[in-house]
Amino acid sequence: MTATATRALVLAMLLGAPACRSPGPAEPEAPAAPPAPTGESAMEPAPPVKECLLRALGDPARQELFAHWSVEIEAARQPDGSVRVAFSLPVSQTIVADGRLATRLEDEAIFTARSVSYRRRYVKGPGDPAAEMQSSILELRARAVRAVCSGLRDAATMELAVGVMEEPDGFSVLLERIPYTPGGHRIYRVSNSFEVVDSLPGG
Repeated sequence: MTATATRALVLAMLLGAPACRSPGPAEPEAPAAPPAPTGESAMEPAPPVKECLLRALGDPARQELFAHWSVEIEAARQPDGSVRVAFSLPVSQTIVADGRLATRLEDEAIFTARSVSYRRRYVKGPGDPAAEMQSSILELRARAVRAVCSGLRDAATMELAVGVMEEPDGFSVLLERIPYTPGGHRIYRVSNSFEVVDSLPGG
Protein backbone atom coordinates (compact mmCIF):
# COMPACT_ATOMS: atom_id res chain seq x y z
CA MET A 1 0.00 0.00 0.00
CA THR A 2 1.42 3.40 -0.99
CA ALA A 3 2.20 6.18 1.45
CA THR A 4 -0.47 8.29 -0.29
CA ALA A 5 -3.14 5.65 0.34
CA THR A 6 -2.06 5.36 3.97
CA ARG A 7 -2.29 9.10 4.53
CA ALA A 8 -5.66 9.22 2.80
CA LEU A 9 -7.12 6.55 5.08
CA VAL A 10 -5.76 8.13 8.26
CA LEU A 11 -7.08 11.55 7.25
CA ALA A 12 -10.45 10.07 6.32
CA MET A 13 -10.87 8.65 9.83
CA LEU A 14 -9.38 11.50 11.81
CA LEU A 15 -10.71 14.46 9.80
CA GLY A 16 -13.84 13.10 8.11
CA ALA A 17 -17.09 14.82 8.91
CA PRO A 18 -19.59 12.87 11.02
CA ALA A 19 -22.54 11.67 8.95
CA CYS A 20 -26.23 12.25 9.58
CA ARG A 21 -27.86 10.02 12.10
CA SER A 22 -31.36 9.20 13.17
CA PRO A 23 -32.85 11.76 15.60
CA GLY A 24 -33.69 11.22 19.21
CA PRO A 25 -31.79 10.12 22.31
CA ALA A 26 -30.23 6.70 22.59
CA GLU A 27 -32.48 4.09 24.13
CA PRO A 28 -31.48 2.47 27.43
CA GLU A 29 -29.80 -0.89 27.25
CA ALA A 30 -32.26 -3.78 27.16
CA PRO A 31 -32.34 -6.13 30.16
CA ALA A 32 -30.92 -9.61 29.83
CA ALA A 33 -33.13 -11.99 27.87
CA PRO A 34 -35.05 -14.62 29.89
CA PRO A 35 -34.12 -18.30 29.56
CA ALA A 36 -35.04 -19.77 26.19
CA PRO A 37 -37.89 -22.30 25.98
CA THR A 38 -35.36 -25.01 25.12
CA GLY A 39 -34.09 -24.90 28.71
CA GLU A 40 -31.16 -22.57 28.08
CA SER A 41 -29.73 -21.38 31.38
CA ALA A 42 -28.88 -17.73 31.95
CA MET A 43 -25.56 -18.95 33.31
CA GLU A 44 -24.75 -21.06 30.26
CA PRO A 45 -22.15 -18.93 28.47
CA ALA A 46 -22.44 -17.68 24.92
CA PRO A 47 -19.73 -18.54 22.38
CA PRO A 48 -16.35 -16.78 22.63
CA VAL A 49 -16.44 -13.00 22.29
CA LYS A 50 -14.44 -13.02 19.06
CA GLU A 51 -16.79 -15.57 17.50
CA CYS A 52 -19.78 -13.39 18.37
CA LEU A 53 -18.00 -10.36 16.91
CA LEU A 54 -17.38 -12.14 13.61
CA ARG A 55 -20.98 -13.37 13.47
CA ALA A 56 -22.22 -9.81 14.03
CA LEU A 57 -19.93 -8.49 11.30
CA GLY A 58 -21.33 -11.09 8.91
CA ASP A 59 -24.89 -9.79 9.30
CA PRO A 60 -25.90 -8.03 6.03
CA ALA A 61 -28.13 -5.64 7.98
CA ARG A 62 -25.01 -3.88 9.35
CA GLN A 63 -23.18 -3.35 6.08
CA GLU A 64 -24.39 0.22 5.65
CA LEU A 65 -22.51 1.29 8.77
CA PHE A 66 -19.23 0.80 6.91
CA ALA A 67 -20.03 3.63 4.52
CA HIS A 68 -19.01 5.92 7.38
CA TRP A 69 -15.49 7.15 8.03
CA SER A 70 -15.29 5.29 11.33
CA VAL A 71 -17.32 2.66 13.16
CA GLU A 72 -16.73 1.94 16.84
CA ILE A 73 -17.33 -1.66 17.91
CA GLU A 74 -17.49 -3.04 21.43
CA ALA A 75 -17.83 -6.78 21.95
CA ALA A 76 -17.94 -7.83 25.60
CA ARG A 77 -19.08 -10.71 27.76
CA GLN A 78 -21.84 -9.75 30.18
CA PRO A 79 -22.26 -10.89 33.82
CA ASP A 80 -24.99 -13.36 32.82
CA GLY A 81 -22.67 -15.09 30.34
CA SER A 82 -24.15 -13.51 27.20
CA VAL A 83 -22.05 -11.47 24.77
CA ARG A 84 -23.09 -8.00 23.63
CA VAL A 85 -21.73 -6.63 20.36
CA ALA A 86 -22.48 -2.92 19.89
CA PHE A 87 -21.85 -0.70 16.86
CA SER A 88 -21.65 3.08 17.29
CA LEU A 89 -20.89 6.05 15.04
CA PRO A 90 -18.92 9.07 16.28
CA VAL A 91 -20.80 12.34 16.65
CA SER A 92 -17.63 14.30 17.42
CA GLN A 93 -14.03 14.27 16.20
CA THR A 94 -12.66 15.41 19.56
CA ILE A 95 -10.98 12.83 21.77
CA VAL A 96 -11.86 13.66 25.37
CA ALA A 97 -9.98 12.98 28.60
CA ASP A 98 -10.79 9.27 28.78
CA GLY A 99 -9.41 8.68 25.29
CA ARG A 100 -12.80 8.29 23.61
CA LEU A 101 -15.03 10.07 21.11
CA ALA A 102 -18.64 10.97 21.72
CA THR A 103 -20.69 8.35 19.87
CA ARG A 104 -24.26 7.26 19.23
CA LEU A 105 -25.25 3.60 19.53
CA GLU A 106 -26.69 2.46 16.20
CA ASP A 107 -26.92 -1.33 16.38
CA GLU A 108 -26.37 -4.12 18.87
CA ALA A 109 -26.66 -7.87 19.13
CA ILE A 110 -26.98 -10.00 22.27
CA PHE A 111 -25.66 -13.55 21.89
CA THR A 112 -26.58 -16.33 24.29
CA ALA A 113 -25.62 -19.99 24.16
CA ARG A 114 -28.37 -20.82 21.65
CA SER A 115 -29.87 -17.58 20.38
CA VAL A 116 -29.20 -14.03 19.28
CA SER A 117 -31.40 -10.93 19.54
CA TYR A 118 -31.01 -7.53 17.91
CA ARG A 119 -31.79 -3.89 18.46
CA ARG A 120 -31.30 -1.70 15.41
CA ARG A 121 -31.47 2.10 15.49
CA TYR A 122 -29.55 3.10 12.38
CA VAL A 123 -31.61 5.02 9.84
CA LYS A 124 -30.15 6.59 6.72
CA GLY A 125 -30.82 10.31 6.83
CA PRO A 126 -30.45 12.90 4.07
CA GLY A 127 -26.86 13.01 2.89
CA ASP A 128 -25.95 9.77 4.64
CA PRO A 129 -22.95 8.21 2.84
CA ALA A 130 -24.64 4.79 2.79
CA ALA A 131 -27.33 6.24 0.52
CA GLU A 132 -24.68 7.16 -2.05
CA MET A 133 -22.86 3.82 -2.09
CA GLN A 134 -23.81 0.63 -3.88
CA SER A 135 -24.88 -2.24 -1.64
CA SER A 136 -22.32 -4.49 -3.33
CA ILE A 137 -19.51 -2.15 -2.25
CA LEU A 138 -20.84 -2.03 1.31
CA GLU A 139 -20.87 -5.83 1.41
CA LEU A 140 -17.23 -5.97 0.30
CA ARG A 141 -16.23 -3.38 2.89
CA ALA A 142 -17.87 -5.36 5.67
CA ARG A 143 -16.11 -8.52 4.50
CA ALA A 144 -12.75 -6.72 4.54
CA VAL A 145 -13.32 -5.57 8.13
CA ARG A 146 -14.34 -9.09 9.13
CA ALA A 147 -11.15 -10.48 7.56
CA VAL A 148 -9.04 -8.16 9.71
CA CYS A 149 -10.99 -8.89 12.90
CA SER A 150 -10.65 -12.64 12.33
CA GLY A 151 -6.95 -12.24 13.04
CA LEU A 152 -7.44 -10.50 16.40
CA ARG A 153 -6.91 -12.23 19.71
CA ASP A 154 -10.04 -13.21 21.62
CA ALA A 155 -10.66 -11.34 24.87
CA ALA A 156 -13.46 -10.77 27.37
CA THR A 157 -13.78 -7.24 25.94
CA MET A 158 -12.79 -6.20 22.42
CA GLU A 159 -13.19 -2.48 21.81
CA LEU A 160 -11.99 -0.93 18.56
CA ALA A 161 -12.70 1.54 15.79
CA VAL A 162 -12.46 0.63 12.12
CA GLY A 163 -12.51 2.50 8.84
CA VAL A 164 -12.25 0.98 5.38
CA MET A 165 -11.63 2.23 1.86
CA GLU A 166 -11.18 0.63 -1.53
CA GLU A 167 -7.77 0.20 -3.18
CA PRO A 168 -6.99 -0.91 -6.75
CA ASP A 169 -5.94 -4.35 -5.49
CA GLY A 170 -8.27 -4.71 -2.52
CA PHE A 171 -8.97 -2.67 0.60
CA SER A 172 -7.24 -0.69 3.33
CA VAL A 173 -8.65 -1.16 6.82
CA LEU A 174 -7.58 1.17 9.61
CA LEU A 175 -8.05 -0.35 13.06
CA GLU A 176 -7.64 1.61 16.28
CA ARG A 177 -7.84 0.28 19.80
CA ILE A 178 -10.10 2.13 22.23
CA PRO A 179 -9.32 4.13 24.33
CA TYR A 180 -7.50 6.02 21.57
CA THR A 181 -3.77 6.52 22.07
CA PRO A 182 -1.09 8.17 19.89
CA GLY A 183 0.17 5.58 17.43
CA GLY A 184 -2.50 3.14 18.59
CA HIS A 185 -3.76 2.38 15.10
CA ARG A 186 -2.71 -0.16 12.51
CA ILE A 187 -3.46 -0.22 8.78
CA TYR A 188 -4.17 -3.55 7.13
CA ARG A 189 -4.05 -4.29 3.43
CA VAL A 190 -6.71 -6.80 2.43
CA SER A 191 -6.76 -8.49 -0.97
CA ASN A 192 -9.78 -8.84 -3.23
CA SER A 193 -10.01 -12.44 -1.99
CA PHE A 194 -10.28 -11.07 1.58
CA GLU A 195 -6.90 -12.19 2.83
CA VAL A 196 -4.80 -9.88 5.01
CA VAL A 197 -1.58 -9.54 3.04
CA ASP A 198 0.19 -6.76 4.92
CA SER A 199 -0.10 -4.37 7.88
CA LEU A 200 1.60 -1.19 8.99
CA PRO A 201 1.82 0.07 12.58
CA GLY A 202 0.53 3.48 13.52
CA GLY A 203 3.01 6.33 13.55
